[in-house]
Amino acid sequence: MDSKKQTIRDDYQIISILEAAKSSRSNLWLWQLDKKNERIVHFGRIRSLDQFKKIGIIVPVFPVENDEFHFNFSLEQEIYLYFKEKNVVGKFAPRQRAAEGGFSFHFPPTLNQLIGDEITLFEQEHEEKFIHLRASPRKKAQGLNMATITNLSRGEFKVDTYFLYDLSQGGMAFWCVDPGMFVKGDEISISKMNDKVLDNEILGEVVAVRTVKEEGNRLKISVKFKT
Repeated sequence: MDSKKQTIRDDYQIISILEAAKSSRSNLWLWQLDKKNERIVHFGRIRSLDQFKKIGIIVPVFPVENDEFHFNFSLEQEIYLYFKEKNVVGKFAPRQRAAEGGFSFHFPPTLNQLIGDEITLFEQEHEEKFIHLRASPRKKAQGLNMATITNLSRGEFKVDTYFLYDLSQGGMAFWCVDPGMFVKGDEISISKMNDKVLDNEILGEVVAVRTVKEEGNRLKISVKFKT
């Protein structure tokens, strides 16, 4: 990214931008650096804002069960946000867990209005560059082909069902709506394809997380099967 920026310090302007994100139900890019200095990235939406206390609540883009905390963030470290529609970036201090799998936060003291390119947190997909590296050709998934996947690299295993993008003997790719659910190097298991329970679960490793220009906020998760 090669962008100039203009710092916004006026409380009214900051509140107006946060209100715009809340009213439009926009997906905010949220990220935090882990101990390895790598980015943990999630989507989130602003559910509520208290302009007097300068406190808000961010929740996941999709509902969670039993108010389970959704974000793989430490609430003791600053979190960065990017509001794509306004091309604005900033950072804020989180407070504590909240209902609906979210957390409360202090309003950022400043925001930066970017002038130029947008922020890019993930590599964009260029499928033609990697086809020659595959051991076997992949076939695009047609219709409502789905897979039930467990992320074995999480402390609390996350199990969910995802739409397939493509599939081969050596690997597959699937769509994910939250970038925080999988990172490169995660080990996964596949227990079900469509409605069929597999006799033996398939193990794999996430080898790439990329955006696809035509797919908006969905991310393509590429997996190599383990043999």
